[in-house]
Amino acid sequence: MSVIQKIRDKYAMVMIFAICISLVAFLLMDALVGPKSLFRNSNDVAEINGTGIDYKDYAVKLQQAKEIYKNNNPNATMDDAVNDQLENQVWNQTLTDQILGSEYSSLGITITPAELQDLEATQDADPQIKSIKAFDDPQTGMFDPSRVRAFLQSLNEGDPSDPRVIQNRNQWVEINNYVVETAPENKFYAMVRQGIFFPKWLVQQEMQETDKNADISYVSIPYTSVSDSAVKVTDAQLQEWLDAHQASFQQVQSVRLEFVDFDAIPTSQDSATTLKGLEAMEGQLSRTPDEDIAGFINRNSETQFLDSYLPGSVIQVPDKDSILNLAPGKIFGPYYDAHSITLAKMIDKKNLPDTVKVRTILIGTQNLADSIAQARVDSIETAIRGGADFGAMAAKYSDDPGSRDNGGQYTLTAQTQFIPEFKNFAFQHKTGDMDTVKSAQYGYFLIRIEDQKNFETAYKVAYLSRSMEPSQQTDNAAYSLASEFAGENRDLKSFDASAQKKGYNKQIADQVLTSDYTLPGVGQCRDLIRWAFSAKKGDVSQVFPYDNRYVVAAITGVRKKGTAALDDVRIQVEAEVKREKKAALIAARIRPGQSLEAISRSTGQPVSEARNVNFETPFLPSAGLEPRVVGAVFLPGMTPGKISPAISGNNAVYVIRVDSLHLQSRELTPALAERSLEVNMQQQILGQVFDALKKQSKITDNRLKFF
Repeated sequence: MSVIQKIRDKYAMVMIFAICISLVAFLLMDALVGPKSLFRNSNDVAEINGTGIDYKDYAVKLQQAKEIYKNNNPNATMDDAVNDQLENQVWNQTLTDQILGSEYSSLGITITPAELQDLEATQDADPQIKSIKAFDDPQTGMFDPSRVRAFLQSLNEGDPSDPRVIQNRNQWVEINNYVVETAPENKFYAMVRQGIFFPKWLVQQEMQETDKNADISYVSIPYTSVSDSAVKVTDAQLQEWLDAHQASFQQVQSVRLEFVDFDAIPTSQDSATTLKGLEAMEGQLSRTPDEDIAGFINRNSETQFLDSYLPGSVIQVPDKDSILNLAPGKIFGPYYDAHSITLAKMIDKKNLPDTVKVRTILIGTQNLADSIAQARVDSIETAIRGGADFGAMAAKYSDDPGSRDNGGQYTLTAQTQFIPEFKNFAFQHKTGDMDTVKSAQYGYFLIRIEDQKNFETAYKVAYLSRSMEPSQQTDNAAYSLASEFAGENRDLKSFDASAQKKGYNKQIADQVLTSDYTLPGVGQCRDLIRWAFSAKKGDVSQVFPYDNRYVVAAITGVRKKGTAALDDVRIQVEAEVKREKKAALIAARIRPGQSLEAISRSTGQPVSEARNVNFETPFLPSAGLEPRVVGAVFLPGMTPGKISPAISGNNAVYVIRVDSLHLQSRELTPALAERSLEVNMQQQILGQVFDALKKQSKITDNRLKFF
């Protein structure tokens, strides 16, 4: 017991302190540990109204958007513009999902299984499902819900390992997800629409105001009649005006850049190397047979082989006459074509039409087995050869939305970008020919040539091209110049002085946003933009390499989110303040009680007239948009003959006299007016709902950290 007592006496305070520390640690555990801890390294690409958007989830959506684009545009290039478009598309969709999703939750908007079934397999199905041709009745061409139910049954009963079943199931999952996602949105906007109406008293007031017309006379004294030197403004006055009009000068976070780029331009030695390499391939090009020329060109040339004939009138290449005069199998070149060196080999010449009209029926292989699609197109061809109308058969059976509704008709020219197999048949057969052509991408086309016009010589030419790329030595020299410039100029003053001294062309990128991925004159440069928002005004960057060019940038301006600083909007604010001061000076010259004619004489400005002035058209002849002036015409005190006080308009100070007021009779009943006003207001508000919700939301955009 004595030992225990000694421990109590000696370590009591230590134990109390340890217990207190444990209690404090327990209370702070949530703040120090876990997904919302103070020391957590956030993995959120954004936070919207307190909800984090995980980087990995966002990256998956972005990749899916790019894959969908590639599938829908197999021949398109994923250039900077497309990437920017997809980035913004995914970001905007993320904002929509989160902001509207919280509204759906608070309003209790959901979609039940019964509603989903109605939107999939009834006459009230979603328009996306109704637009699928496979669900139309072959006899009537109308949407048939029973075909949807049969399709779903085939998915449930089909072999899960069958590629066709797998493909159909994946496509249906996408359609189903779309319906599930859009149904709450449709409900939400329907609720908003039904909550918008125009009361009858307001309809009557609107009709009375819009029916009012006036004939007026006026004198306008332009602001330019007062010289700028006659009005002085101080920074204090400008700042006071800006403070009073902050709503008009809100800005997002942005930076202003100036940059110098150092291009690795190919030297004469680099061009000679490219030329030598191309000359070495001339023999192979000459010996390659026509049936293998496409593969040879596509493997070795930067210009892909165009397997079609072009009329001489549309071919635009250097040394055109020399190339077109070649005999088949002969080669011209090498010759210079912009930044490339090219060899041209004549493959063939034919007398072909410039324009062809065809009819076609497509039986797609996306939702049908190849053998079934082929059998179907064969039976359609047999029916047409037996006297069936081609246009009627196209409208009934074709899977091609581009021609189905006009009887399967297409008009092609030599320049038309179209399915190669289709185009080759149309141009290389004669009027009246009909046959089936298979496209690996789309399916079976039954084609009949209706007409051919403007026959002339057409040429099939193979171009073997190589760009004149800078050598490693040339590239290194450009990098050395950029590195030297960046190393010697570490502040804005020396950056400017050195660029001017050495004759470098500085380029400007103003209002660069955190969401930007490209800069004019540079292209895709997200890393440079990321640096810009981590730097401060006056900082100079390191060297950023981009495709044989090197960029060094300097921060010349930083704009914070919120009201713009006076220096950033000085020109606009100064113009407004000067206009107000000029208006006051002009108004002071006009004595109360003067007639328009007296004001005209004293100011040297003529008396003008405007007829049938009304609220719907707030314009004055020879003056332009002047809503404040037109509004003053219909003030209660403006009776005929009354002279108004000076009115500050957009372009001048006005004094007006109402000559007469009258009503314009319109053939519009109160019921029609109410409906028109209601529809217009619904359209305006529905277009502004999301923007209003977005403006009220708290959005933190962290994309710059990850992308």
